[in-house]
Amino acid sequence: MLSIDPSTRSRLNTVFVVGNFIGGSIGSTLAGVSWQAGGWPVLMIAAAVVTCIPLAIWFTQRNRALISER
Repeated sequence: MLSIDPSTRSRLNTVFVVGNFIGGSIGSTLAGVSWQAGGWPVLMIAAAVVTCIPLAIWFTQRNRALISER
């Protein structure tokens, strides 16, 4: 990420850190809500769903990119 443009390293790093903070905040909130809703089983289901959604998006975009390269 930082090798894209050396003159923008500070701004890219700021965006990266802010994104991590926002993601961590959302994850903590989701974990607390999931725990209150049903304890460990609901928390693990929520974690699996949150993990599978971006993986599915990545997989479909990857396949689309591979097909367009041909």
